Amino acid sequence: MVILPKCKNEGAINFAERVRVAVERARFEFEAKELSVTVSVGVATFVEGDTQQSLFERADQALYRAKRAGRNQVCG
Repeated sequence: MVILPKCKNEGAINFAERVRVAVERARFEFEAKELSVTVSVGVATFVEGDTQQSLFERADQALYRAKRAGRNQVCG
């Protein structure tokens, strides 16, 4: 989870996309083998009346949309 104070939805999605690309490009060595990793990211923006729970639920729903859509992507 990343909290971006005073960041609007578009900025949060752009940030998440930069993180996703950085992870995708990274290479990791494990037991003499090079591995690659990808991530799916769900983005939610706080709206008036949100609770911590409702915000997390929307982010979780966005994450699962990204996974269902093929993984390795950002959904907001």
